Amino acid sequence: IIFLSINQRKKYPIKDEEVYITFLNPSKEKVEKLRYNYDYYKSTGKTKSNDAKIVNGSSIMFILEYDGKRVLFTGDGYIGDILPIINDLSNEESSAQTIKELDLIKLPHHGSLDNNKQLDELLTKMHCEKFIITNGESGNVKIEEDLEKILEGKTIYINKNCDKYRNLKIIVNTEIDL
Repeated sequence: IIFLSINQRKKYPIKDEEVYITFLNPSKEKVEKLRYNYDYYKSTGKTKSNDAKIVNGSSIMFILEYDGKRVLFTGDGYIGDILPIINDLSNEESSAQTIKELDLIKLPHHGSLDNNKQLDELLTKMHCEKFIITNGESGNVKIEEDLEKILEGKTIYINKNCDKYRNLKIIVNTEIDL
């Protein structure tokens, strides 16, 4: 496995027989904010009001590449946080080996609208037809109408059927074979 920074991915010659992981998030600033909030919590026993946004924004986000296939893993992050990086990786002027298509995207934060606000913009840079929503049946995260429109006609893999995905083309699978 070859681990790459964004700048390395833009320059590094990618070979089909190798496994590559390009880290997109978190930035150094996000890790520092997370550390500050953690130190605050440890000393006071209280969370700050924006704690969840800082924790989610610090999610590790990366692209896994192997044998010509690419998967975007997003944790609980925000699409908007990686959009400038995606623009760079899909731009022929800034990247030696551009990425124009993803084979699969694990949608951030169980498909919540807030974390996926700029998914439509990402899909203009990198085409993708398959998505995963994890833990879809639990929690209060719901798929909003705006996100349904973006995902319309795409294939969505989830681990359990539930009412909030009733308008999407879903494949329920507890062991996703990709």
